[in-house]
Amino acid sequence: MNYNILTEPFIPLSDGRHVSLLSCLEHAHQLQRISCSTPLETYATYRFLCAFVMDAFRLPHYDARMALLERGCFDMEIIRAYIRRCESEGVSFDLFDQSRPFLQASYDPAYDQETKPAALIDLQTPSGNNHIFFEHQWADDHSLTPAKAMLCLLASYLFCTATVQGYPSSVNNAPCLYVLIHGDNLFETLVLSTISIKEAGNLPYGLPAWRDKRPVIPKESYASVTLLEGMTWQPRRIRLLAPDSGRICRLYYMQGKNFKGNSLWRDPHVPYKLNKDGTYTSIKPAGGRSLWRDLGAMAASRENRFGRQPQIVAHYPPERGICRMSIVGLIIEKRASLVDTLHEEMLVPGEVLHDEEKGDLLHIDLEYVEAVSERIRRATGKQIPASLAEDLQNRYFAAMRAYLFGEYFDKLRACASDADYLSLMEEVDGAVFAALQEVFRALSLRLGHDARNIILQSNIQKQIYNGYRKLRKERNNG
Repeated sequence: MNYNILTEPFIPLSDGRHVSLLSCLEHAHQLQRISCSTPLETYATYRFLCAFVMDAFRLPHYDARMALLERGCFDMEIIRAYIRRCESEGVSFDLFDQSRPFLQASYDPAYDQETKPAALIDLQTPSGNNHIFFEHQWADDHSLTPAKAMLCLLASYLFCTATVQGYPSSVNNAPCLYVLIHGDNLFETLVLSTISIKEAGNLPYGLPAWRDKRPVIPKESYASVTLLEGMTWQPRRIRLLAPDSGRICRLYYMQGKNFKGNSLWRDPHVPYKLNKDGTYTSIKPAGGRSLWRDLGAMAASRENRFGRQPQIVAHYPPERGICRMSIVGLIIEKRASLVDTLHEEMLVPGEVLHDEEKGDLLHIDLEYVEAVSERIRRATGKQIPASLAEDLQNRYFAAMRAYLFGEYFDKLRACASDADYLSLMEEVDGAVFAALQEVFRALSLRLGHDARNIILQSNIQKQIYNGYRKLRKERNNG
């Protein structure tokens, strides 16, 4: 069986069509978005296309990337020449090539002895620890089309976790937050979500996995990786098995490459936080925490005092104004089982993302919002049902999100002096106070007005108010 991704339609689009790799790139300026069955597959497909474009064009610097953006479409002669160069090196774009299947390990009888269910690479299907993630279906009954298998390969490499028996995690260790910048069409999205050789800094550009002739050796440790190597990292040794039926039911699946991590590696799509020891680590998603609450990590900060924004955001063209970004993350438990997927899209003014002072202010204000929410949690504690306490937190954050993406950004982007920010500080205080009023109204409606509950409400409100006033005083004095 043959399945060449250059010509076979495996990429799902938002209009319901499926296109091949070549067709996708040739018509990218006429297409809107990729839309897979899950946000994980969608982002993983975008990331694969970004790596493919980066290697094909190998743009030397920011100006060259902006020139490509201005051109408005991909030069297909460059892409076809790149494909010919890959094929001359022995690369096959066939998923079932006998000697070098695309993005998979070549067959080796020393490792590939026992076949396993294809469900292992489909994050929608329960297998192993993931008993009830997206759907209920026994893993051994699961089969994949070649198109779906390609999407599953991409997602399973990127969002895999460290498990027992020495299975390593992805290039960024436990799954982290990934950011993509959306343009007016698919072409713009891909160009805006890539970085040039010079923009990668001291990190070598390197080669993607499909051009790397080194075999995937189970648990082999790597002390360093290049940019394109990391963007197409293979922490699993996988080879699809294609029966005559055309449906993939079984595969070879083992431990793969193991990146130990070093300070030079920086994923261009990932925000990083500053640790107390001066190192930076990728931000991980957390259950019950909406992605907008980590928006401060997307903005610049003076001397990286709060962290490092994703490189694609740092190099977003300021003249484009509003930045449309999507963020995706996979939540896992300690046993490395998949729990939930988070996905959110946001519109953020470019001035806020690029201006270090405004970025610092955004981060400080979001920390204040979080600190007040902690006072709500402490005050409610075990005094009210957990479902009600969670509802109160959700109401508070919903009110603050509406304010943040409404009035706040307009005011922050206009700040030009200390007086402007002092005025904005007062407005933030007012927005927090208004959100607390919404919390108290909800608390009153849910608990009722008998004597016992009125006393309980009064005690909770008093604790929250005291905490709020203390935080506000510290903020104003700081």
